[in-house]
Amino acid sequence: GCKGFKKNGYPRETLKQTLLQDVRNIGLNFMEEIDQVAGDRAAWRNELQILCNV
Repeated sequence: GCKGFKKNGYPRETLKQTLLQDVRNIGLNFMEEIDQVAGDRAAWRNELQILCNV
C-alpha cells in the first residue's frame, strides 16, 4: 500500500505521536531533557543516530 496509510479501521498515527514514542524509546522522558539535548547539536545528532540506528 501507500506509505503513511493504514488499513480501514485502524487509527492513523500522527507525527507528534510518532516523535513522542521515538523520544520515549531513546530514554528522554521530559521536555526539559529534550530541550537540553536539542540545544547541544552534537548530543542531538548522537540521540538521532541512536534512534535511527545509523
